[in-house]
Amino acid sequence: MELKEVARSKDNNGIELIPNDSNIFLWRAGPTDSPYQGGHFELSIQVPEQYPLVPPQVKFKTKLFHPNVHFKTGEICLDILKNAWSPAWTLQSVCHAIVALLTDSAPDSPLNCDAGNLLRAGDVRGFASLARLYTVEFNPISESQVSRAMTSRYFKDLYDNAEVDVVIVGAGSAGLSCAYELTKHPDVRVAIIEQGVAPGGGAWLGGQLFSAMCIRKPAHKLMDELNIPYDDEGDMVVVKHAALVTSTLLSKVLAAPNIKLFNATAAEDLIVKSKPAGGAAVPHVAGAVTNWTLVSLNHDTQMCMDPNTILSKVMRLAKLGLIERAPGMGALDMNSAEDAVVDRTREIVPGMVICGMEVAELDGCPRMGPTFGAMFVSGVKAAHVALASLRRQQEEEGLQAKTA
Repeated sequence: MELKEVARSKDNNGIELIPNDSNIFLWRAGPTDSPYQGGHFELSIQVPEQYPLVPPQVKFKTKLFHPNVHFKTGEICLDILKNAWSPAWTLQSVCHAIVALLTDSAPDSPLNCDAGNLLRAGDVRGFASLARLYTVEFNPISESQVSRAMTSRYFKDLYDNAEVDVVIVGAGSAGLSCAYELTKHPDVRVAIIEQGVAPGGGAWLGGQLFSAMCIRKPAHKLMDELNIPYDDEGDMVVVKHAALVTSTLLSKVLAAPNIKLFNATAAEDLIVKSKPAGGAAVPHVAGAVTNWTLVSLNHDTQMCMDPNTILSKVMRLAKLGLIERAPGMGALDMNSAEDAVVDRTREIVPGMVICGMEVAELDGCPRMGPTFGAMFVSGVKAAHVALASLRRQQEEEGLQAKTA
């Protein structure tokens, strides 16, 4: 008789009993004001022939972190399912007792020792955190949904960024500070090309794999702007971990609507065009030739794999193609190196701006070592040099349009 009632039973507490051959399954929303709130839990209820003289066999089918529920088997430690059973109990009342157990556990007799130990030690927050973790129920999706979501957005990004105002090659400390400065100019569209999977370059650590980042003044003003705490040591500041600076910069840059990062993408070459200037044709860097990094690394092992392109009005590129020679960096001298790198950050040919370590490689400046002030300031300066180049190009295009 009870099984017939079970077939249409769903009480206002969210308990639903569904008969299925000899098993009865229960779904229930987790109790409010508990770590299990919002979860749905499934029980396997096997009713023996001697029922109601003997209790049903009840186990959790859903994983549950609770001191009185065995995490692997789902066995429930509840007295009414054992020696305190009474024929007066019904299946629904058993379910209500289990719901009550979720909010009123008995950690002194645990089936899950980890959960019991946390509660006995008074670490209620730790227990609740783990209980909520296992209560999470993900919405069902198909693999094709994931594939379409990723590919459609990636190729739309390629389409939208086929022509931009500024291409930044390399998302190290100088590249990121340059991009951050350009976030303040939302009308300027920027694409960042980073050959590594993880942007940030060498700015995730200080020198010799140490954590702290040393930044000479006045570059600490950027830290103030980003609300990054530091220790002030007079002529320089020290951030407790370089990753704090890099991750903060990345979060600002990636959130900006005018910036798009293409990581795991290599800049293989330049797009160079000739523009008339003073009666002569002058080479002008007009963009980057790009390819996926894994393709670039395997050109020699595969058949020809043509690259892609991104047109831009201003480029910052590590491997230069329009200079006679690059002597490379000199020996280390922090003081002269940082001053020189910032001072010589410039547009070396129309459309190409260099900053950071590129300046040292091109001009033979000393190595600066594990100080990052010049890298940040050089990147910020490069952003303003790029903006000036954009304005100049716009003026030149305006004059050409008038004389045409």
